[in-house]
Amino acid sequence: MTNVERVRRHFSLDSSCPSCGYSIEDVDHVLRHCPLAYSIWENHIKPTVFNDFMNFPIKAWIVRNLTHANLFTDSPEDWDILFGALLWNIWLTRNAIEFESTVELTGLVVERSDDRREAGRRTILWHLRDLCHRNWVLRPTLIPREINMVADGIAKLALRDTIEETYYSVPPPSIQPLLIVDTGG
Repeated sequence: MTNVERVRRHFSLDSSCPSCGYSIEDVDHVLRHCPLAYSIWENHIKPTVFNDFMNFPIKAWIVRNLTHANLFTDSPEDWDILFGALLWNIWLTRNAIEFESTVELTGLVVERSDDRREAGRRTILWHLRDLCHRNWVLRPTLIPREINMVADGIAKLALRDTIEETYYSVPPPSIQPLLIVDTGG
């Protein structure tokens, strides 16, 4: 949490930025205006829109960067992934300075973010993003549970289990016979 938030919650008396000493360390300062973040954005954002980039309301700024890559950068491919990785690594560096008394060079923040962007390309999120950008024509159809017994069986398992997430590498034993029925076998 930022130092402004820590002061608000009475965890600290000091609301200043541990990196640059600015008197008010809020989210906007950490992610955009602190010299560490500022120098990163200076190297990634088109100069013609840099002032807009730095002064957009914080929530709108995040949404625009995640959904409209071509607004602020000359390299819009994967901008949403790189933008998110840069934010995350700026935050990690801020925390390292605040809690570990270590300082990481801006270049390493960018390098680490590029690595995360590469990893992001290979994840399911990358594929989901690709699916979202296709021109789909959807026609919702009700499929009664009697016809899709596997979905019904898994839903019943979820209601029975208290675990938040469950991953199956093979179908659960109670679902295997339903697979055969659903596939017409």
